[in-house]
Amino acid sequence: DEKESLAKALDRLQMVGAGSTPGARGLREAVRSLEEQLLKERAKSQRSASKRSQEQCLLLEQ
Repeated sequence: DEKESLAKALDRLQMVGAGSTPGARGLREAVRSLEEQLLKERAKSQRSASKRSQEQCLLLEQ
């Protein structure tokens, strides 16, 4: 998943480098996109950790 996310980010940065959006504006858009992606990945990771924690508690109760 992380590898796929990085590949998508690289594609976006390459598009910016190809001149799809000029200068600093393009970089800001790329950074914003990467920040959004990072937030999504963090949320996904937290959900996974929470689920593992709940499963561990259930196992301890049994």
